[in-house]
Amino acid sequence: MEDFGEELEQIIATLISENFLNEERYARAFVSGKFNINHWGRQKITYALKQRQVSDYSIRKGLEVIDEEEYQQLIRRLLERRMKEKKTQSPYQLTQYLMSRGFEYNEIEKVLSHDA
Repeated sequence: MEDFGEELEQIIATLISENFLNEERYARAFVSGKFNINHWGRQKITYALKQRQVSDYSIRKGLEVIDEEEYQQLIRRLLERRMKEKKTQSPYQLTQYLMSRGFEYNEIEKVLSHDA
């Protein structure tokens, strides 16, 4: 049984050295998918990665994938879509909706004040 443990450790070490097991790469792929496909904000993505026990360093590196301009454009698109779906939306309700998707209050306010 000990031989199996040593063999497993050797396989894992090889995977890490060959860059098949890479926490930063995982974090970047996760961030990219959740941002582009699920339309999550940074806070929700960070929380999900912490739940998966990804290091803070790898999370920061992963979040670098998000372009600031794309981030604000996504907030605008989500706001526009939400306003079309529900005709009576106060700024408070729109802010709460976007915060529930993981976007930061100050980023939401920037977009709301810029578009107003």
